Amino acid sequence: MAEEKIKPKELSMSNTKKEMLDAYNAFLKQLQEKREAELKPEKKIEEKKKREVVEVQRPYLQRVL
Repeated sequence: MAEEKIKPKELSMSNTKKEMLDAYNAFLKQLQEKREAELKPEKKIEEKKKREVVEVQRPYLQRVL
């Protein structure tokens, strides 16, 4: 891959502040994605249990209705 020359950015308070906010928002997004990925196995197990309960109870519910 050809390396591109990076032009140095002019530093100013608004540029620095914007870069910090962009980095912070990117970090928050990564953190949220990580938390969601960690919770998914637990939620999948819980949803599977709920589906199993519904399948077991379905014949009884059909008789009542």
